[in-house]
This record gives sequence, structure tokens and C-alpha cells, in this order.
Amino acid sequence: MSASATATPDLWSLLQQSKAVPAGSAANGLDIAQAVEHGFPMIVLTRLLSLHLVERSDLSLVMPLRTFQHRKATKTRLTTDESDRVVRLAALTAMASTSLGDVERGKRWLRTANTALRGARPIDMVRTSEGTRIVMQILGRIEHGIGF
Repeated sequence: MSASATATPDLWSLLQQSKAVPAGSAANGLDIAQAVEHGFPMIVLTRLLSLHLVERSDLSLVMPLRTFQHRKATKTRLTTDESDRVVRLAALTAMASTSLGDVERGKRWLRTANTALRGARPIDMVRTSEGTRIVMQILGRIEHGIGF
């Protein structure tokens, strides 16, 4: 079984490896917020894709495919908004993985239509902070055994 199938994604490690946050420091929300504001290096998103924590089919939740290809070729940083969506994707994947027991189950749940979301897929809610908050509430209920 691959590491991505058993471990939750570690955005902090990816940010440290790409030098988007200070190396050697403990996970800190302020550092992540500053890295989002500055825009993540493209390597963060490509690494999440290579680990299959973000699927290529979900790339449009962050940016159009043509933009991704251009940014990858030119090694241009993500915008603040794109970086914010990457954080939301990573947070939802981590929370779904924890709530449902493993990464693969979490990823499957995120990509399946959900009646609590009026038939929308939870992953599609990542486009807005409010949508992400709603999905996290549902995952919290699942984790605590309250419906859904």
C-alpha cells in the first residue's frame, strides 16, 4: 500500500520542503497564512498531484488546466486565491481521511454526491470558504457518529 493510501496529507511538510514556510519550525497557522498570501510555489500543487491527494480531474477547483500547464512550465507561483483553495483541498482531504479511517475512503467520500449537500460532491464545495466549512461540519458529525 502506498504512503498516500495510509497517511493523511501533510501540507506543512510540503510547504517546508518547497521553502514556502520556515524550515525547522513547528506547524504554525500564521506561517501558513503568510505563505498563502505570498502564493505557494507551483511545486506544492504538483507534489499534491503526484501523491494523488489532489486528482488531476479536481485541478479545475484550483485553476483552469491551461493555467496550470502555463504556471508549471514557467514555474510561476500560485495566486493567493489559488493557494487558499489548495489549503482547503488539503484540509478537506485530511479531515475526510481522519473521519472515515483512511485516505482512499476519504477521497472517495469527497468525490461522491452527498444528500446533505443536495446532491453536490463535497469536494466541489472547496470553491468557497463557506462551502468548505459546511463540509467540515458534516465530517465532524461523521467523526462523532452523528448521522450522515
